[in-house]
This record gives sequence, C-alpha cells and structure tokens, in this order.
Amino acid sequence: MGKDDIITFDELCEIYGFGRREAIRYLNTKGCPVLPRSKGQPYKVVKSEFDEWLKAQRR
Repeated sequence: MGKDDIITFDELCEIYGFGRREAIRYLNTKGCPVLPRSKGQPYKVVKSEFDEWLKAQRR
C-alpha cells in the first residue's frame, strides 16, 4: 500500500482497528480529510492525509 493510497471505510476500520461507530465518529469530525461523496456513497480517505490528521487529533 502506497503513501497516498485511497482507502475505503472497511479498510480504514481494519487498518486502524476502529469499530464502525468509532470510524464514523472520526469521519464526521470537522476537519477530517474525507474525500467528497454523494449521499449514500461510501466514505473514502487518502491514507497519508488521514494519518496526519489522526496524529493531530490525538495530541
């Protein structure tokens, strides 16, 4: 998996060990680098951007 890979909601949960509710809570937090999506479409993020954002949230 490359640095700038786009990951899906399920991959996000697997990589970071999040439960579905915890992942949704993070993805709905203001400033989270979620890629634009239409209503009803799955969440996707750029892994490297999410990593940096998550580190900043945990400080």
